[in-house]
Formats: sequence, structure tokens, C-alpha cells
Amino acid sequence: HPGVAPEIAAYARLLAIASTALLVLDADPLGTAGVWGLGTIGNLVAQLLQSAGYCVVGIDPVPQRRQLAEACGIALTLDPTAADFECGDIGGAGEVLQLGSL
Repeated sequence: HPGVAPEIAAYARLLAIASTALLVLDADPLGTAGVWGLGTIGNLVAQLLQSAGYCVVGIDPVPQRRQLAEACGIALTLDPTAADFECGDIGGAGEVLQLGSL
């Protein structure tokens, strides 16, 4: 599109892919969403879900990905390879939604 900087346009497709999670998700937006995998798409999904009102838990074994998600506003991130990791850690107020390896 004319007038859109290439460095911004490059992310448009990634954001479109991430937004698909919101379109296909059939859950209470006041619930808890667990996003497994915090790479580029997973991080965007986590941010979109949080913006939509979900309590988001980011799950990734890579420390840098968890740190980036936290820097992007995802308050709770977990390491699935940690000895004390349990899916029960994600529960609480709402339903846990496993969105796959995003």
C-alpha cells in the first residue's frame, strides 16, 4: 500500500495470522488463555488476546521469548521445562485455552 513504510508492512501479514486466533476462538473473553509458544506469532496472539480482555499466560521454554513477552505486557510467563511446571499453574479464574504451538 502506498505510504506504508516497508518495515511496518512486513508485520501486517503476521498480525493477520495472529488475529485468526481471535476469530476462531470460542471462549469467554474474561477467561484465561494459555498461549503455547511465544515466537513472533505467539507473542502477537498473546498481546491480541490480552487486548481483548483475556488473562493471558505465555508458555515457552526459551527465556528470551518469555522476557520479550513480559516486555510486551504479558504479566505471566511460564517455562514448560521447569521441574515445578504443571498445567494447573495456569488455571484459576477462567478456562485454560491451549492454542497450540503459535
